[in-house]
Order: sequence, then structure tokens, then C-alpha cells
Amino acid sequence: MKAKYLFENSRTLQSDRKLMLSTSPQKPMTNSMKKKFAVIGLADALIAAFALSATLTYAASFTSTSATGSWNTSRWNNSADGPTYTSAFTANNDVSFTSGTYSFAGMGATINVGNVTLSDNVAVSFASTGNTFATNGTVRTFNLGAGASFNFNGQAISTAAGTGFNKTGAGTLIMGAGGTFAGGCTLGTGTVV
Repeated sequence: MKAKYLFENSRTLQSDRKLMLSTSPQKPMTNSMKKKFAVIGLADALIAAFALSATLTYAASFTSTSATGSWNTSRWNNSADGPTYTSAFTANNDVSFTSGTYSFAGMGATINVGNVTLSDNVAVSFASTGNTFATNGTVRTFNLGAGASFNFNGQAISTAAGTGFNKTGAGTLIMGAGGTFAGGCTLGTGTVV
């Protein structure tokens, strides 16, 4: 609704700008026309900022199905799902699991993780537990494709103020350890156990 309002007002302001720009060069602009021109520039800047913010994305981290260490080991590629998985996880990055089965030997440390995405038929689980899966005190989205499952299997999950989960996609999120999340737990689609 806001975007439509801004867009419609931008069109009105742009037609006003054409009117002002078509004013004869011999006639100086009045103070009210100057103010209106300044408002048009501000409106255009706000619309551009709004459009830019709608397209921002966060960095994503990827790991290999052959890695079995804890979350904080050098098993990640923090820029692409490429053949080299030798970096430590970058805190607060979104995570994407693209195919196969992934196993973690706990977190290895308290790690802040961004949003989590699993493609269809992907499985992620914790073979052992240790330290804490954290969200930096924010609500994170778990978007799990059809047939996919993310199983905490008893892994400790932060209950810090603001921590919460939004579950989307047809897959299954298995909380295991449970907990009370100040940011809530919303089930959009799929299953939470």
C-alpha cells in the first residue's frame, strides 16, 4: 500500500516538475515553485531508497554434505555454493542447504545464524550437540522445501530476548530441545515438531 501511494504521488510530482521545467526562462520561479521543486527531489530520493531497500539481500553461506564437524569449523563457503568449503561461518549470514544430507557435531560455540533455507528433499541434523544455536536476538525464517527437514535433535537454542522463528515451506522443522522464544514461533506452512 505504501509503495503504491509513493508511486502515485511520484507520478503527480513528476508531472508538476515538467510543468515547472517548462515555465518560460524569462519568468523566474516563485518561492512556492522552488519549495515544490525541493519536495519533488526529496520524494524521488525516498522512492529510490525504498526501491533499493526492497532488493537488498544478505550474504549466504553454504557447506558440503561431506563435512561432519561442528557448525563453527572451517566447513563453509560464505559467498557461493562452490567447490571450496574451507572458511569459518560468518556470523548472522543466511544459510542455504541445496541438496543431500548434512550433519553437524553441535555448534562448537554460540553462533548467531541468519535465515535458513533448505531445498526440496534436503536433510540437516545435529549428530551431537554442543553450545548454542543463536539468532542475535531476532526472529529468523526457516524456509524448508517439500520433503526437507531441519532437525535440532536436542541442540541448545538461544532463548535470548527477541529470539523467534518463522517457519515457511512444506518441510519439517524439528525443534527437539524446545524452549521459550520471546520473538514467538510462527508456522506459515509445513510442520514444526
